[in-house]
Amino acid sequence: MVSIGTAEIISTHDAYHSSNWPALKPSEKKEMEKRRRIGSKPPTCEKKCYGCEPCEAIQVPTISSRPHLSHYSNYKPEGWRCHCAP
Repeated sequence: MVSIGTAEIISTHDAYHSSNWPALKPSEKKEMEKRRRIGSKPPTCEKKCYGCEPCEAIQVPTISSRPHLSHYSNYKPEGWRCHCAP
């Protein structure tokens, strides 16, 4: 916690621990941590390849609707697709 004049700034960690929320079970904490991670995760491809085995998730680039602006940024969004592995 930091005091600036009469105002106090509380970190999210301090705010969480000083709240009246019930304590989380270890399994709930683990699930919460998984959800906080930055980035995308592969989809579950079960039963999405029309009977093909193995069906696996692959990362694919998205196509920009404005190709002339792509040189201004190094941000290249990607998505996930289910694909029948050879």
